[in-house]
Amino acid sequence: MLTQDAELDVAVYDLLGRKVATLFKGRAAAGTRDFAWQRTRDDGAAVTSGIYFYRASANGEVASGKVLVLSRQ
Repeated sequence: MLTQDAELDVAVYDLLGRKVATLFKGRAAAGTRDFAWQRTRDDGAAVTSGIYFYRASANGEVASGKVLVLSRQ
């Protein structure tokens, strides 16, 4: 939750630390936000199965977590 307006950056990274997708980058008003990742890269291509990490940063604070993607075969 943003306690005040801030520059917000939310992105997804692969295991090697490469940015896979940008979910949001810009000015955001205070409050709670929800973001959905469609398991695609910024170029629209689907990602492969594996472990990915999301990272959200604003006002010098960072929140991160892990996402497991399992593709249907």
